[in-house]
Amino acid sequence: MLRTIKNVLLIIIVCLTATGMPIFADIASAPESKGTVLPVEIAMNVTIDELKNTQYQFTLKIFDKNAASDFSSLPKNPVILELYHNEVFVKAIDLDAVWNSRNDSELTQNDNAIVDFTIIIDQEQINLPDGKYKLKVIPNIKDIDSSLATQSFSLAFYSDFSYIPSLKSVPRNNMGLILYFPDTEFINLIPITRVIPFTTKPLRATLNNLLAGVDESLGLPLGAFTPDRIRLGLENRTAQLFLPSDIGRFETNSTDARIALYSLANSLNTITAVNRVQFYFNNQIVRDGFHGHAMDKPYYSTNSNIYVGIRTKTNRVLLAPIPMVNFDSIENIFNQLKFNYNREQFSFNTLSTIPTEVVLNNYSIEGKVLKLNLSPSFLTFHRENEALQNLMVESILYTFTSLTNVAHVQFDVNDTETTTIGRYPIGKPIRPSRYINPEK
Repeated sequence: MLRTIKNVLLIIIVCLTATGMPIFADIASAPESKGTVLPVEIAMNVTIDELKNTQYQFTLKIFDKNAASDFSSLPKNPVILELYHNEVFVKAIDLDAVWNSRNDSELTQNDNAIVDFTIIIDQEQINLPDGKYKLKVIPNIKDIDSSLATQSFSLAFYSDFSYIPSLKSVPRNNMGLILYFPDTEFINLIPITRVIPFTTKPLRATLNNLLAGVDESLGLPLGAFTPDRIRLGLENRTAQLFLPSDIGRFETNSTDARIALYSLANSLNTITAVNRVQFYFNNQIVRDGFHGHAMDKPYYSTNSNIYVGIRTKTNRVLLAPIPMVNFDSIENIFNQLKFNYNREQFSFNTLSTIPTEVVLNNYSIEGKVLKLNLSPSFLTFHRENEALQNLMVESILYTFTSLTNVAHVQFDVNDTETTTIGRYPIGKPIRPSRYINPEK
């Protein structure tokens, strides 16, 4: 059912003098009116209809009730549309971009209408993550004593997606490989757990499975993103990768080189017997390779990451490690998972995982257990959606245990009888599973 918010606001009588001054900021070049300009009674009618969880229909009418003036051209931007999240400005909606790509109708000026148009505000198009927003409709008017007032409307975007929590374990006689594959934008590397029959050669199995690519159900890019013809060795927990002197596009293309290097290093560093990876070219350690990356020292597993949600082409959300902007305090790390505190990081396809309403009251570290005391909204905000609860909890778990001094996280909420959130306990130390983002 459509939810209609109709707001016909303030009809302001504006007396214009015979100077012919423009009422819209961007029609200053309109021809001057000759003779006496009669009083103009201007009204603004804004209608917003919710079409679905990710779209709203926005209709705007600005008209002269007396049809007393001759407006020779229509304003390009009769209003400015601004979006706010928790009273913080997020972005302005570009009317031209929204209009040209999503709408078939045209701006019209019929009878006494100065402006009459409808557009669709689409969450994916304006590139915002899920959440509650305030839309401000600001008339783009100048050169008069009084202007139409700004109007505000509440919008809420909740897109559909699936999230599969980490595996608690793998079946007997099997093993889980953690393989790093690129996201759809080839910006981030996402760890994927693939369950295979047990093997005594996990390094070779890791390379072979990277070359095999991902299952298409994940919605990630298909194909191989690492070189083939790699020989392997293992010495003192150092995985040794012997590559040919010519690795083709992985040397000449910067994106391919970066993806290949960190896909190999990160994937191999998840193997229990490995804690660093050394690359060799033509049996030698060289100063640089993979399009200018340092090769003369081994690569270790990366630490200090925040884990955000990445939406794929099949509408699956996967947790991906992103370098922390600031890790000087637990509060700063916690807030980096919120949209309001890290707006540049998040978008429609890169999801923040902690709602702004969830507050970190205080924390303590005992041994390697980080205890987070959280507001009651931690338990209630996603009460009806266990997938979102698991996404939020696992995002926090993987983020904080990426710190070298944290191995477990405990969630505490004062004055509650609730014992679980999603599949996780309240009030008990939790160590995240190593089997993040199951492939199937």
